[in-house]
Amino acid sequence: MKEASKKAANSQSQKPNESPVNLDESLLLAGGIFWHENKQKILIASAVLTLIACGYLAWSYWQNYYRQKAAQAFAMALTPQDYAQVAQKFANTPVSVASQLLLAADLRNAGQITDSDSIYEKALSGNDKTGLSSAASLGLAFNQHLKSKGSPEKTSIEAFQYAAARFPQSYIVPFALFNQAELLLRANKPDQSAQILRAILADYPRSLTARLASSELQRINQMQNTFPASDQEGQKQQEQQAVQTSGGALPQTPTGESTNLQNQNPTSGNSSQVTQ
Repeated sequence: MKEASKKAANSQSQKPNESPVNLDESLLLAGGIFWHENKQKILIASAVLTLIACGYLAWSYWQNYYRQKAAQAFAMALTPQDYAQVAQKFANTPVSVASQLLLAADLRNAGQITDSDSIYEKALSGNDKTGLSSAASLGLAFNQHLKSKGSPEKTSIEAFQYAAARFPQSYIVPFALFNQAELLLRANKPDQSAQILRAILADYPRSLTARLASSELQRINQMQNTFPASDQEGQKQQEQQAVQTSGGALPQTPTGESTNLQNQNPTSGNSSQVTQ
């Protein structure tokens, strides 16, 4: 019995050991099979990605070169003819819009209001993504003011109101509102003017336009406190005198031009400049 047990134990110990599965070899085999089956697709995809990367680099280089050329041309432009050429050559760029705004302002100063309106409209219809073209709306409002011979007509007031409403997020809004308030004051409507000036103070408290609005509000309060409500004639005279003596100028625009409604001379062509 003991001999049989020993024999059984010896037979089990003499069985060959089973070799373990090699993971590295399995992965290499699977990778080789995948590469063999998809080699052509992988090579095509790699070539396409390489072409896309090269194309993007070439496009970026060309865009930078184009922008530099546009900036150089704009810096060298001095006359309306120069601005027109830059706007045409570098269409659909911020430089083109800026050139159109300066060209329209020059045409307005030369008394060519209709041509100026046309350039402003062209700037507004372009594919501008910078928001710079919103100044064209303000330029149209100034042109409308000149068409009314500098008087505070309803059309002039509505033109500035429309400019502010058309681009509510633009930097031109406080400029347009301030000019609207000035025209309302000149039209002997101090209450409406004060309401707009207060809105400027509330919405644009840190702007230069807000400081001008504060000054105008003080002037309106002085006028209203000087004459009782029953003395309408005296109040009108005071308002007219204040309008004549007031500076009433808007702050300097980004192009260094003054937007001054109170000291305009439409017949001489020295009109207020649009915010560029």
